[in-house]
Amino acid sequence: MEMPKAVNGHGKNSKPRIGICVTKKKWCSMNFTQFQDFCHERNIEIIRVSDPETLRKCDYLLHKLKPPSEIDANEDANLAMQILKAKNIHNINAYEDCCVLFDRLRTFQKLSISGNFPGNFLPENCSFITTIKAESARDSHQLQFPLICKRTILTGTNLDHSMVIVFNQEQLSKLDRETFIVQQFINHDGLLIKVSVIGDQVFVSSRTSIKCIKQPFPTEEIHLLTSQISKQTPEHASPQLLSCLLPEDSAAQIANYVSRRLRLNLFGVDIIQDSTSGRSYIVDVNYFPGYSDAIADADFGYDFIHSQLHSIIKNCLENPGQKWTDRFEIHYV
Repeated sequence: MEMPKAVNGHGKNSKPRIGICVTKKKWCSMNFTQFQDFCHERNIEIIRVSDPETLRKCDYLLHKLKPPSEIDANEDANLAMQILKAKNIHNINAYEDCCVLFDRLRTFQKLSISGNFPGNFLPENCSFITTIKAESARDSHQLQFPLICKRTILTGTNLDHSMVIVFNQEQLSKLDRETFIVQQFINHDGLLIKVSVIGDQVFVSSRTSIKCIKQPFPTEEIHLLTSQISKQTPEHASPQLLSCLLPEDSAAQIANYVSRRLRLNLFGVDIIQDSTSGRSYIVDVNYFPGYSDAIADADFGYDFIHSQLHSIIKNCLENPGQKWTDRFEIHYV
């Protein structure tokens, strides 16, 4: 099928111009320079968007930008506002939908709202972890100590991975309650299951996580940086084990539910399993992750990841507004 032509006034015979607006770190980690060459061979021009001038050259946009209210640098904030105002640039994932995932509380609220649509159900043995404002935790009967406290608003920095485990109200009261959300801490044998979705491809991988906490509980709260804890792949968590813990139909069901509810096709879901009951809990959702597990540990490499990004772009050009699929291919890595 012939690729649709550009729509932003660049001429009938122009290649579609796809802008990519990400940090320098993400541009390098996902090897987007190679992706430019990959798309050029397929009659799509990739533009690295860094300011309003390069933005104006684009027909479509793929980005990972924080909400304008959360951006410190004036230039980036201006760029974000230009994206919001742009009427002739089509966002492959709507800016407003992407921004939801920078607020952990809003994310869980949006995911847990009831509604009737295809793919409306999670697997029977899976649910979202109860998530409430820290300021509400004192009077809540939904949660019991210990609690894990996470920053409500994501900043794209290491602060996003900074968490505190508290064991009583006194420790909880020390925190800035407007800054944190709290979740029930559940022992999960130090295993984090990561479900990374890119279009119709789902990668199920694992990372080390917080070890089990048993009574008597520590007398002091525990401060941790999860990005340091989850750098390694657990030795015992083989792809075969992951396929038993999260079977293909369950992984596809989770991908389907989250993609439809959030209207996104690039995201990652973090899952733990209760070491006592075996029940699965979704504890975090992230937009446009790095897919490092699929690149580093799978046999697919950059070419495969890039081909999937190309597929998403191609589908967007041919079927505007279609964000999801009903069929997913599952890879255990």
